[in-house]
Amino acid sequence: MDATSPETGETRVAIRNGWIAFALWAAAFAGAFIAYTLAEPRDFGFTAGANRVVSFFAWQVAAGALAMLGLVLRRHVPRGHTLRRLLLIPPGLFLALLLSIVALLVFAAP
Repeated sequence: MDATSPETGETRVAIRNGWIAFALWAAAFAGAFIAYTLAEPRDFGFTAGANRVVSFFAWQVAAGALAMLGLVLRRHVPRGHTLRRLLLIPPGLFLALLLSIVALLVFAAP
């Protein structure tokens, strides 16, 4: 099915669900930065501010789950549709976050 073929009911539902998943991912992704910014650092000493990092990663895990959902929904969106390309952005950013964490752990080790 290409971009010029008429949309069926299933295609419209897939496109709608894809946009919903993309919007929810964008909200969760932005929510991670908002939660990190607004959270007050608690505790003293070494663990001061750890709650900010934990809230950031909790939101990123939610965004990652929504990114994987969008990747699954992408299969049902017709080829050539803008949404089909947009749904590649969330898993790409999630993969970049995971790779940067791994790189930090590998290269920052003493």
